[in-house]
Amino acid sequence: MRRRDLLVTGLLISPGPARAQPRDAAPPFAEAWRETIQPGEVWAPNVSVPLPLEWPTPDSALVQYAFAWRMRPTLADGVEVTEPYARAVEWPDGTVRVERLTPRFVLRGIQGVRPLREEEVALARRVTELPALLRAPASARRDADLRAITCFWTRVQGVQAAAIMPRHPAYAAWLGCR
Repeated sequence: MRRRDLLVTGLLISPGPARAQPRDAAPPFAEAWRETIQPGEVWAPNVSVPLPLEWPTPDSALVQYAFAWRMRPTLADGVEVTEPYARAVEWPDGTVRVERLTPRFVLRGIQGVRPLREEEVALARRVTELPALLRAPASARRDADLRAITCFWTRVQGVQAAAIMPRHPAYAAWLGCR
């Protein structure tokens, strides 16, 4: 499996904090990242999958949450993950509003990491389809795709999912992820 196949899952969307140089977050979270990271902290950015603000509403705003993660030398099979420090709400007209959720990074827990199986890599590559799927008319195929992709993400990103899925109870209940 190529390194890129591990990165596409969102587990480690960047190569990691190298030589104590914090990585900048991509838009729309860049400003919130700069305001949250403290001098000397070594974190890397990560974002959640998009989630609907309201469900079931095909014209709902979509929300993504920003997290930070870091490796710890004494932890071989996991990374430390923060609470979400910001969220971006994208309205159907394309307007995006970023909201800060915490003034500093707050450690949420340790997320285990592992190589992905071939079928998981295929699902990870489909994460980019979620905005279109969330805004598409309901159908058996759309519903199956939403459940497969999002539930895959909740399994591999359990710490992040536990932090944000309760904020979307109707969608979480509809998904029925195990």
